[in-house]
Amino acid sequence: MDREIAQMIVGTASRAAMEIGNLMPLLKQHGDGEKDNPVRQAIASAVYEVGLIYDQVFAQHPDLRQEIEARLNKYRRSYY
Repeated sequence: MDREIAQMIVGTASRAAMEIGNLMPLLKQHGDGEKDNPVRQAIASAVYEVGLIYDQVFAQHPDLRQEIEARLNKYRRSYY
């Protein structure tokens, strides 16, 4: 895959994981308090699946991982 496409995929996946992950505090504050709540488990699974997308992209573009990590360290976000 083209490097520019890889960057778009990582950026989109990052935003998706962030949005999905932001549901956890909401559920914690307004949910039923059940730690084994199936919705919370599904959210955690979705975030994990995004990590698998990263793995596939970084396998094809290993240098992109360092670029993304540097951007995360500098700006606290991995996308443009």
